[in-house]
Amino acid sequence: MPDETTPTPTIPEPKGDTVPLSRFSQVVSERNEARELSAGYKARLTELGGEHTSALGALQARLDAGTTALASRERELYLSRQHGIHDPELVEYLGFKHSHAPKGDDGKPPAFEAWLTAYKATEPAVLRNGAGKPPALNAGTQELEAKEPAVDVAALTTEQYRAKRKELLAANKLRMGRPV
Repeated sequence: MPDETTPTPTIPEPKGDTVPLSRFSQVVSERNEARELSAGYKARLTELGGEHTSALGALQARLDAGTTALASRERELYLSRQHGIHDPELVEYLGFKHSHAPKGDDGKPPAFEAWLTAYKATEPAVLRNGAGKPPALNAGTQELEAKEPAVDVAALTTEQYRAKRKELLAANKLRMGRPV
């Protein structure tokens, strides 16, 4: 075993196309420093990731709960429509009542469809106003068809235009020169 006090032999500088020993030593030491820094950064990154993992888990749980609630709400809306309930406020009321229904042995409320059928049998007066035919999609078209056709103003003479304007003002269908 060599003595620790024994000096290390000096290696002569090579000549020609080779890298000088001082440059080689400098690159090796920089590389070792970079490895140490990298290891420190990796440790810090792992530490920070651990801090945020719990927050990320909580956010994921909230997102899952929201997605489940939305799917449940869409299902309630679909089943309510199947039972002839089209009033959005009544559907909201039924969702509220269902969420506060007595829980079963498993700690969950009964299935919405079964609960709604039973609720309709026991509380028909509540559902009477919101049940029935859904509103027509084109309910406003009858009103539009009943209006008189538009007048081509460019085709009117000055006298015809003044007479039509006077007629509309008298019928209160024109304010400040614009149709009401």
